[in-house]
Amino acid sequence: MSTQRRTGSDSSASAQMAGQDRRQRLQHTLDELALERQQVLVDYREFADIDSSQDKGQIAERLRHFCQDLIDYAALGHFELFERVIDGTERRQEIKDIAEKFYGPLARTTEAIVAFNDKYDGDAQANVAQLAEDIDQLGQVLAERIDIEDDIIKSFTQGAAPVKPNA
Repeated sequence: MSTQRRTGSDSSASAQMAGQDRRQRLQHTLDELALERQQVLVDYREFADIDSSQDKGQIAERLRHFCQDLIDYAALGHFELFERVIDGTERRQEIKDIAEKFYGPLARTTEAIVAFNDKYDGDAQANVAQLAEDIDQLGQVLAERIDIEDDIIKSFTQGAAPVKPNA
């Protein structure tokens, strides 16, 4: 009988440790997301006041760097936050509910970010004239994404979905 109790106790302790590990990984991902977001916003601000008379080679190089940061940020939010749900290993229903609610809106912003990257990462010099308008549109996408991410973070950290859905 004592072996049975110990095994049950060990099982409970393992489950508790696994839960703590998941929470630590989630917190690490959220911290990393905040840093990536901050870098993208700093980079974005540099392009918000771009002047098409500036050296196109310098703009192209800065744009390539910005696109890489942008894709890293989008991938982190898109894949890391929803990794366990996507791969089918998430067991907590409240997390599945959060994913169902926010995955579509987040995916739409990811698609817009990828489209921006595809346009400017390969041949930035050819598109500099259009850059100011595209940067403005990207700013709207980033603002929407930040709102969605903030709702996701609030849901993950508080354990309940926020009142307003993002559709």
